[in-house]
Amino acid sequence: MKSVDSLSPLANELLRRIDFFERVVGAFEVQRVVETHISLLLIGSSLTLKFKKPVDLGFVCYRTLEDRWRCAVNEVLLNRRLSTHVYRGVLPIRSEGRIDPLTDLLPTPILQAQPQMSEVAVVMNTYDEEQLLSSKLHTDSSDIEQCIVAVANRLATFHQSPGVKAIPSLVPSIAELASTVQDNILELQKAHRPVLSDAESAALAIVSSYTNSFFEHRRVMLEERIRNEHIVDGHGDLRAEHVCFFESDVDCLDCVEFNQSIRTIDVLNDIAFLKMDLDFLGRPDVARAFIEAYAKASMELVPRELLNFYACYRSMVRAKVDALTADSVRNEAPASRSEEAGGLSRRARHLGLAARYALAIDFSWVVAVTGLMGSGKSTFARYLQGITDAQLLQSDHLRGALFPVSGRNEAFGHGKYSDQ
Repeated sequence: MKSVDSLSPLANELLRRIDFFERVVGAFEVQRVVETHISLLLIGSSLTLKFKKPVDLGFVCYRTLEDRWRCAVNEVLLNRRLSTHVYRGVLPIRSEGRIDPLTDLLPTPILQAQPQMSEVAVVMNTYDEEQLLSSKLHTDSSDIEQCIVAVANRLATFHQSPGVKAIPSLVPSIAELASTVQDNILELQKAHRPVLSDAESAALAIVSSYTNSFFEHRRVMLEERIRNEHIVDGHGDLRAEHVCFFESDVDCLDCVEFNQSIRTIDVLNDIAFLKMDLDFLGRPDVARAFIEAYAKASMELVPRELLNFYACYRSMVRAKVDALTADSVRNEAPASRSEEAGGLSRRARHLGLAARYALAIDFSWVVAVTGLMGSGKSTFARYLQGITDAQLLQSDHLRGALFPVSGRNEAFGHGKYSDQ
């Protein structure tokens, strides 16, 4: 058994228990190992094996083999909704014999047909990190606007497909949503080591006050979203590092497979995660372009106030994960102090970003730009959008939503251009 010094004892024990390096066939060679607070990835040149660590963090439980089998199957089947290039299937690892990721692969696993095994892994095609949106943001990528429009189009189509309509019994009530938001705040108020700095505590207080006020004064808005069926079985973890580009396609990877209630969310909650992550990564311009493209593709209004609330919530979710990651590294791998420091730094930044959303101007306003055709209305409107972060609504797009394309040109004052 080749021990990987940088891994936590829990991850090393998992590999040791199944004698992975002694039993895996030579065709699969590990080139890189990545560990998170809940997973262990063994990355080869063409295939990647993803193991679920036997942890129970409350919101995610992989403690038993049955838990890990169920979540591995769900990971493959659920992610195939938004990914056609990555997920190969599930690999049951038996107690004896060789481990062959190709021969033993179950391409279409059945949840109720758990085989005899000692461990289970998800098998994926290995992709280049340069294909990820998170990488493209910080390279000289001239096609970033085209890329983000492709993401918005893919998500809008996904959110409007019949297969993701939320099961009514799983749609969270306003009280349940408020409880989820409050639980994140309480989790961060616990005595993580080191405890929150004064700045982090102040940010947390701002967010707590803001969210309490939001639920008190915007309950009707949230109830209308439920009545109008804006709740879906979505992705649940849309971040830039989970968006992967292929030649003429885009995949969204690594959805929340372990808890359907976490995935059962407002579509704005889903896209707010990516908007927040783009802001966090220093690209608010790309975040604005993404929201505008999504609104256009979905032909839906995106209420800024509600988007802002969900972005604040998502930043708090990441702050909690950052804290858990720092705690995990400290408790399991004392040598990895840089990872602990990184987690705490990200925690502080996510808390600060959440406070920024909470302190955003809380009123609505409209600027209508009018003028003759070709006079520069769109150019001026985009300039205003850039300096105010407002949502841009274009009359041509709204007309297209109200009046389907007829296939013929219509003169000014007639058809969809009439006063009616």
